[in-house]
Formats: sequence, C-alpha cells, structure tokens
Amino acid sequence: MEYIGLTDKGPVRSINQDTFRIIEGLDYTIFMVADGMGGHSGGEVASMMACETIEAHIKKEENVGIHTILDGVRLSNENILKRGKEDKSLKGMGTTLVLLFQGKEGFHFINIGDSRLYGSTKGKLVQLSVDDSYVNMLVKSGGISKEEAQRHPQRSMITKALGTDKNLIVNSACIEEEYEQFLLCSDGLTSMVDDDTINSIIAGNEPVKYRVESMLQKAIETGGHDNITVILIDRRETGENND
Repeated sequence: MEYIGLTDKGPVRSINQDTFRIIEGLDYTIFMVADGMGGHSGGEVASMMACETIEAHIKKEENVGIHTILDGVRLSNENILKRGKEDKSLKGMGTTLVLLFQGKEGFHFINIGDSRLYGSTKGKLVQLSVDDSYVNMLVKSGGISKEEAQRHPQRSMITKALGTDKNLIVNSACIEEEYEQFLLCSDGLTSMVDDDTINSIIAGNEPVKYRVESMLQKAIETGGHDNITVILIDRRETGENND
C-alpha cells in the first residue's frame, strides 16, 4: 500500500485553512482531512485543533479501534467549541472532517461536513462519505440534480461541522467492499474538478505523488477558489510509504 497527502492554499486564498494528517501505529493507519471555516485565522485554528486533538488522544491509547477514534472526534468538537468561546477572535470557527481508519477489523470512515472520501475499484469511483451540505439536502429532496448541485451558488454551504454544536452527530460506517484505492479531499478539489476527471486521474498507473499533484494542479487550473487538500491511498502498489 502506497499513500501520500498534499495541500495547497490555491491562487485565491491568502492562507490555508485545510489540515491533513497521516498517523501510523503498530497495527493501524489513520488518514484525516479537515477544512476549517471562520474569519481571520479561525478556520486554520479549528482544522489544526481537530487533527491534533484526535492524534493526541489516539497516541495515549494502547488499543486503538473505531471507538477510540470516535472519542477523539467528540473531544475535538468540545475543544474547538471551548476555544471559540474563550477567544472572541475565533468565535464561530469550525471545521469539516473526513477520516479513514485502517485497523485489525478493516476500514472504517467518519465524516462531518463536505470533505469527502471516495473508494475506487476497477476504474469505478464511488463516494463513501455523506455531504452535510445545503445542496445535498436539495438533491435528496429532488429539488435539484447532482449536476445542478455542482454549479449551485450555495454549494459550499455546510449544515454540520466540528466546533459548531455540542450535540455532535457524525457519519460513520464500516467499509465492507474491497476498494483498490481511497481518496480523501477537501471541497477545494471537488468544487473545481468533477468526479469523472478525478476518476481518470487516479485510475492511472503513474506514481501516487504524480496523481495527487495532478489533482491539485487541475483544481488550480479551473479556478482554485479554495484551499485544496488531497490524500490518495493506492492498495494496488507496493513500495515505500510517503506522507
């Protein structure tokens, strides 16, 4: 298994409010992408706090399972809420999170917000995460099509995030299908590059780093209106892990 994560602030934003982490344990690997929101440096602080809190919580535990991860996510939500109340300049900050956990019992994912997890097998790309977004609510209700959602002016409006509500509800599931590849990304990629283009890039046999760089470059070429973060995990390849 080979993997790499990269992030770019893009040509429009002045700072990068995305954070990613790849954590390797004795019998587990965890991949995280968080996309922060909030004025000034709030989003940057929130996304970093989410990843750092989860990582610190995990590293204190001897036996790490999905329940350990969920506890870390809940703790990060509490910490972000608390920090936002204590520091007026960070009021209202929050962050999306998409997390992939590989442990003894296989793969699990957790997500809140609109950062995404995809699985790919034999050239077919499937979105595994659930978008907590206004446009996804419209799609589910039949108000707009998936194609219209891609161009909707409020496509970046999320309905849930870490650090915005003490009553935390996340999307979480065990991944039962054997996917050849996994992709985690912020909406800086998916708002600029459609799924077919993403699929054509990751389906290739080029090195993982090259494919990740290609996705970042494609998002920048098509506007790069937001920060862009991508982690690609290729289970087809062998070689040295890169993070």
